[in-house]
Amino acid sequence: MKLVFILAHFLLGFSSYSADITITAHPDYPPISWESGGTLKGASIKLVKTALHNLGHKAVFVPVGTWGRAQLEVKIGRIDILLPPYRTPEREKYYSFPEKPFFMDQTVLITKKGKVIKYKDFKDLKKYKGIAIFSDSFGDSFDKADKKYTLLKRFSRTSQCLKFLLRGRADYLIAGKNAALAVISKLGLEEQLDIQEKVVVETGMYTAISNKSVHNTKAFRESFFNEMSKLVSQKSRDEVLKEALREYAIEKNQRLKD
Repeated sequence: MKLVFILAHFLLGFSSYSADITITAHPDYPPISWESGGTLKGASIKLVKTALHNLGHKAVFVPVGTWGRAQLEVKIGRIDILLPPYRTPEREKYYSFPEKPFFMDQTVLITKKGKVIKYKDFKDLKKYKGIAIFSDSFGDSFDKADKKYTLLKRFSRTSQCLKFLLRGRADYLIAGKNAALAVISKLGLEEQLDIQEKVVVETGMYTAISNKSVHNTKAFRESFFNEMSKLVSQKSRDEVLKEALREYAIEKNQRLKD
């Protein structure tokens, strides 16, 4: 009921604008997206806000607390756009994706210092205890292996996963490299953790439009996806990410002072 009230507040509060587009995102995936101070921040948030503004739309960001809930709200059409999902056959049933991603993301294994994870195929990871965030996807091949062999135990936040890992109750955390590095730095755990050299998968991150959104028309999809593509090409991915990392670091330092 609380979430319904929050959504109603956002949607009704902006009902006078015919071009309002609602967006939600992963709340714990810095520097791409994160939830802070009752709103959403990150590189993907800035890009989408700019793209919609350039097209004459008003971006309304709606934080919903968890990544699983974010996906659900867009899936059922209560929110228009989801950031920044990987593209999978299952997700294509519910969301419209652009042809190309706006960022690429390396998925890696994070372990306690000195731990080495050896595997050739994903099924080899059965002998290890893996953890991840609820509803995170790691590419179709890994997701299928996880479903078949139950490779992962899931948690709500990256910080929860890292604490579980450091207590020795798991062998590895699988996560996006940039997001993991940002959270590890925020928690001051750089000297306690290793990132395994072998990349699990490199996958694109996308802007996804709900198939049930009233704005999901051919004209809107083409204009929005084209504008996103132009923005990414005009400003290097590294620069956008660095700006978001600086903002995340400032928040980290502010929390330490408080």
